[in-house]
Amino acid sequence: FLFAVRGGKLEVQFKNERTPKVTISGGPVINDGTWRTISVEETPISVLVKVTQEAVIKINSPGRLFSLANGTTEIKISIAGLPREADRILPAMNPRLDGCMRRWSWMNQGSAGIEHVIENIKTKQCYQNVESGSYFPGRGYAMFPFSYNEIDDPAGGWKIKLNLYIRPSKDTGVLFALVNGQKVPFSLALTNSKPTVTTQDLILAVENQIVSRTEGINLCDGERHSVHLTVTAKDILWKVDGVTRGDHLSSSGLRNQLAILDQAMRETITTTLGGLPAVPFTSTPVLASFTGCLDITLNDEVIDLDEASHKDPNIQSHSCPSARRED
Repeated sequence: FLFAVRGGKLEVQFKNERTPKVTISGGPVINDGTWRTISVEETPISVLVKVTQEAVIKINSPGRLFSLANGTTEIKISIAGLPREADRILPAMNPRLDGCMRRWSWMNQGSAGIEHVIENIKTKQCYQNVESGSYFPGRGYAMFPFSYNEIDDPAGGWKIKLNLYIRPSKDTGVLFALVNGQKVPFSLALTNSKPTVTTQDLILAVENQIVSRTEGINLCDGERHSVHLTVTAKDILWKVDGVTRGDHLSSSGLRNQLAILDQAMRETITTTLGGLPAVPFTSTPVLASFTGCLDITLNDEVIDLDEASHKDPNIQSHSCPSARRED
C-alpha cells in the first residue's frame, strides 16, 4: 500500500492477492502551504482517504490489504520515501516527500518512536508556518546544467532571462551565478547598502567587476520582491518590483565587460542558485550564500530544485518558513 502526493494531489497505489497494482488519485490540490488533516481508513468493504473529514478517494471491495501470518499482521511503515526493496512505482516519480507533517498517528500507534528519531535530526524538522517557494538557509547552493543559447540565432547568440521572487532574511548573499571552473563570469547578489542603514543593494557583476547596481531598497522587510533581468551580449535590462532600475558602468566600460561575458557564454558554464562552489576570493564581489526564499524562472522555465545536479541537503525545494504568524 502506497500513499503519496503527485502533481499536488493525493494518490493511492495498492495490490494484494486478489488485485494487481491499482493507482487512484483525487481530491483537492494540497501543495499550497496550508495545513490539512488527512486520514486513511480501512473497513471490511472499502478503503477511504479523507481530507479534513471529507472523503476524496474511495476504493470499494479491495480485499484485505495486509496478509495475516500466524494470526497476526506485521506491517513495516516507511515515511517520506521508499525502502530499497519496494516495488518500482509506476508512473515514475521522485519518491522523497518534500513537505511537513505533524500530529500524526500511524496504525493507531501514536508517533512517539518517530518523533524521537526526528528530534535529533535538524534537517527533518519543519517550520510551524510555511509557504510556497524554495528556502536557502545561508549555506550551500544548488547547481544546474542549463543552456542559454538562442536556438533560432544562426550566429550563436545567447540570452539570460531571469525572473526571481525573493524574500531575503539576511542582507548579503549570491542569488544567481554562472560558474566556469574557478571563474564566475556572471553573478547577481544581494548586499547591504551601508553598515548604518537598513536598505540593501542588488549588484550584477561580470567576474569581479560590478557592471550594474540598484541602490537603497528595503528588501529584508518580510515581503516578496520581484527581480526581472534580461542580459544579452549587447545590453542589460532589469526591473525590481516593476520599476526599471540599475546604474550601469559607462557605455564603453559596460561594452567591454559584456564582451568578456560573451566569450564566457561560448564556453562550458554551470548555473548556481543561492551560493557558489569553492572559488577564489577575488573571483566575484560577493561569495556569501543567500538566506531566504526564492521562486525562480529561467528563460521561461520554472526551476524545480529537485532536478538539480547538486543541492545542499539543507536547502528546501518547495517550502519556505512563513514571515507571517498564523493564529
